[in-house]
Amino acid sequence: SVLLYVNAYLLQHRNNRLVILAAHAGKSVFLFPDPDGVNRTGSAEQFSSVKEQVWRKLTELSNAPIDEGSLPRILVVDSSPDFAEQYISIMNCIFSAQKKHVPIDSCVLASEPSAFLQQASYLTGGIYFKPKEPQGLVQYFLSIWLADADTRQMLKLPTQASVDFRAMCFCHKQTISTAFVCPVCLSLFCEFSPICSTCGIRSQIKPLKAKRPIHQIS
Repeated sequence: SVLLYVNAYLLQHRNNRLVILAAHAGKSVFLFPDPDGVNRTGSAEQFSSVKEQVWRKLTELSNAPIDEGSLPRILVVDSSPDFAEQYISIMNCIFSAQKKHVPIDSCVLASEPSAFLQQASYLTGGIYFKPKEPQGLVQYFLSIWLADADTRQMLKLPTQASVDFRAMCFCHKQTISTAFVCPVCLSLFCEFSPICSTCGIRSQIKPLKAKRPIHQIS
C-alpha cells in the first residue's frame, strides 16, 4: 500500500520528489532514493525502480547484524500467583518475544512457582529463578540477571530442573494436561463442546461414548 501511494505521487508530476526513511536500531537509513546512486529523472524511470530499491534496502537491514548494545531483554519480577484469565495474553507475549529473539528473565517472589513464567523463560532462552532469601535480591540481580547474553555463556547460572507445560482451558480457566483442541483456532477445552466458544466453528467430531459393561452369563 505504501509503495502504491509513493508511485501514485511520483506519477502526478515529473518534478515530484520524495524520500523514504527507515527507522532502525540506533539509526535511520535511506530506502529511497539511494544517496550514493544516480538519481533518475522522470517519473516513469522512478516508478520502475522504487519497489526494487526499497525491498533491497529492507532486506539489507533485516540481514544486518544487530549491535550487542541494542539487544533487548525483559526481566519480570513477580510477587503474585498466576491468574488463569491472563493465560492467552501472556502466551501471546511469549510467542512475540520468542519470534523477536528477546529473552524473558523471571524472578519469582510468590509462594508458589509460576508455570507461566517457567514457560516464558524456557521458550525464550531466559533465566527463571525463585530466590529462597528475598532479602538478598540485590545480590541475585547483580549475579544472575546483570550479564548480557554473551557473558552468560561463560557463567554458571541457575537452570530449570523441570518446566510445567500444562495449559489453561479456555472454558473454565483450569490447568489441564489433556484437552479438546479446536482444529481452526487451536483453543483448548477441558470438556467437549460441539461449537467452539472462541471462533464459533461447529465440530464434526462426536465424542466417544462409554462402552457398556459386558456381563458374563454363568
